[in-house]
Amino acid sequence: MLWIAFLLVTLAVGFLFLSAFRAKLAGLEKLCVALTAGFALTAAGSFCLALLFGLPWGAYLFAVLAVALVAWSWKRVDWSLSIAPVPLVAFILVLAASFLMCGRIHFDEVDGGWVAGATVFGDLMYHSTVASSFAYGNNFPAQEIVYAGEPLRYHLFTDFYTAELMALGLDLRWAMVAVNALFTAMLAALLYYASQRIVPGKWAGAAAAVLVLFSGGIAVWQGYHAGMDFPQLSRAVYDLYHGTYGMVNVLLTVWAQRVLLTGLCVFLAALALVFDGINWTAGKGDDDYRLVAAGGVLTGLCLLTNFYVFAAAWLILPFAVLIAARSRIKGLAAFVVPAFLLALPALPLVLSHTAGYPKVNMFWMSDSLEQSLVKWVAELGFFLPLLIAGLALTTGRNRLFYLAPLAIVVLINVFQFQPNEGDNHKFIVVWLVASAPLAGLVFQRMAEQGRVSATLAVLLLALASVTGIMNVAFEWDTRYTQVQPTYFAFADYLKANTDPHAVFVTDPSHVHPVTSLAGRPIVEGPYAWTYPHGYDYGTREADVRAIYAGAPNAAELLEKYHARYVVLGPLEAGMDANEAFLDGPAFNKTFDAELNGSRWRLYEFRQWNAS
Repeated sequence: MLWIAFLLVTLAVGFLFLSAFRAKLAGLEKLCVALTAGFALTAAGSFCLALLFGLPWGAYLFAVLAVALVAWSWKRVDWSLSIAPVPLVAFILVLAASFLMCGRIHFDEVDGGWVAGATVFGDLMYHSTVASSFAYGNNFPAQEIVYAGEPLRYHLFTDFYTAELMALGLDLRWAMVAVNALFTAMLAALLYYASQRIVPGKWAGAAAAVLVLFSGGIAVWQGYHAGMDFPQLSRAVYDLYHGTYGMVNVLLTVWAQRVLLTGLCVFLAALALVFDGINWTAGKGDDDYRLVAAGGVLTGLCLLTNFYVFAAAWLILPFAVLIAARSRIKGLAAFVVPAFLLALPALPLVLSHTAGYPKVNMFWMSDSLEQSLVKWVAELGFFLPLLIAGLALTTGRNRLFYLAPLAIVVLINVFQFQPNEGDNHKFIVVWLVASAPLAGLVFQRMAEQGRVSATLAVLLLALASVTGIMNVAFEWDTRYTQVQPTYFAFADYLKANTDPHAVFVTDPSHVHPVTSLAGRPIVEGPYAWTYPHGYDYGTREADVRAIYAGAPNAAELLEKYHARYVVLGPLEAGMDANEAFLDGPAFNKTFDAELNGSRWRLYEFRQWNAS
């Protein structure tokens, strides 16, 4: 059970980090911040070692070094962890629910294959591809798997950490589920505690967590028609989200885009440390700039966890320091120096991913200011008046602080940050997280007025979250075939019999086993993955089709992309392959077999043998 030991090492690294900066956290918050910090540090440190030694040796070596450091520092580490029964039970229930949900909508095993929910169906396979490339494809230094020959410009820490669990014994499905479920539960807890640092009160924290995770707007009322049953209504809500809205429920968003899930946890852990360091809630006492520096460390590591969260954290956290620190220069230096230095090595890679961006694009996914306002009101629903009421009820310092989250709204309505305009939604998720405590203040004040008012608060919270709940319910009921049994068999053959760095020519399907299960690089992957990353999809698509057609320049194209293998399986049915060309003298047919009812053929370009 090496992967369990690795999780424990991750937690120990987090405790060591908190003790090094003398963090004063306690209870469940301490556990979640320690595990989140441990994840960021472990992913960064073990990735550096994996660059030299590969997997699993990079993970083994990091674990040995971490255990040695923990043993040497044992007496100086604050291992105390006392969690009250109520938050502990609540966390266990949320964790169990997260495992249940993720286990069903992430690669659920049905009839020997995998099925998935509607929202996560596409994105999760890219994360499966990246994780598999590290675990099975020895992808060091990291290369883009769906666009061979280019460096991986993606936020890779989450999928790399998942790959480490895979290399240490956990299979792909459960490694993905375990990471997503664990961080979902921690996101709920960290939202609860971070909210109380801005707006004290248990009701405020609980309401903020629910408002974020079950965000939804008014789609449930827009989609309803007389005579609808629950499945029909949940389908109508889903269609509104994906056909009309730019936002998607936060819980489904972070499950599909799992790097956003871990990035939000790192941001909230950094917020907890920074706000403790500047005494935000108390507003008095000596500042502890060691804690501000600890928040800076996590923010720097956030760049390769999630770029959008990293950028938003650079707006929000230094602004809070500027407002509240007794010495602005010391406070800003404590945050900025470690955050910048730790992010610096990855900045060139990430900036090359966004070449040509940001660019001006007014009114985010709308044609006019009027359309944009109507869209935002519909998508936010009850959250918008709750936020306005919370701003009216809160203190002057919180109102001033809110200028930073508000700046995010302005930026995403003026600029487009990547080729896919919809990706601005990831900034909106961070804005929701930063805004939710103020909306939660309304529920705190209502709960303080007595039982009747508290009951009304519960009803209001239910109304504000019903659309999000219906989105999650639809995801639970929707089953899309994602991986067929034949894909596993072919991927197993590739893992056992091909060079991990060999480049393949395949159909650009997002479920292709060459990438998603075997982690082998291909010449061209799906448009939905290559175009948003700034790659030229059209040229390579034409070249791949020319190779399958046996065009006169097919051999030159194979050499151009250093392609070693051409795959002909059930997913290549639409490629109009010239089988006579593939069976000709340019190739060796290295595999031809029926696997679970489907025929798979693998052709090796003879030029490899000649060279």
